[in-house]
Amino acid sequence: MEDKKSRNGYSSKRIGPLWLALVLCISALGMTKDSGSEVSSVTLEVGHRMHPNFHQQIRTEMNTREQVGDSDFFFEITEFYPHFTYVDSTKQTISLSDEPENPAFKIRVYNNEELIDDTWAFFSVKAPHFAPTSYLKFHVTHFRYRGETYKESEKKKNDAE
Repeated sequence: MEDKKSRNGYSSKRIGPLWLALVLCISALGMTKDSGSEVSSVTLEVGHRMHPNFHQQIRTEMNTREQVGDSDFFFEITEFYPHFTYVDSTKQTISLSDEPENPAFKIRVYNNEELIDDTWAFFSVKAPHFAPTSYLKFHVTHFRYRGETYKESEKKKNDAE
């Protein structure tokens, strides 16, 4: 089979690997997540799939274990992705930039001392993301990042403009 060249003179056999290398390099650069060092506080709304009337608002800091209600469940926020995205091809979670375009917080859920779930809390997405074992859901209503406070009520106002 003859190697056909495009209008610019490059063959598809040469562009394929180069394109893949470029995508992988961009992904590698974007894989930086903020360990939370620039996040000073997060306010979460916590709920439960089996108890729809249960709602708790908790203000916390990164890597601080908090109890959910009077249950045996505890959680801590372990990672922050300012511009969250998930890359299907590599099965990796990355941040495309340091700007809070789609903020997401990774949460670890414990039953007493035993880790039972890793889940997510999103700021931009209101749809619940339930933890698979504990059935807890987390939604970010406020957070402070790089000295600036982001509030859900202000986000809605800015989106409407």
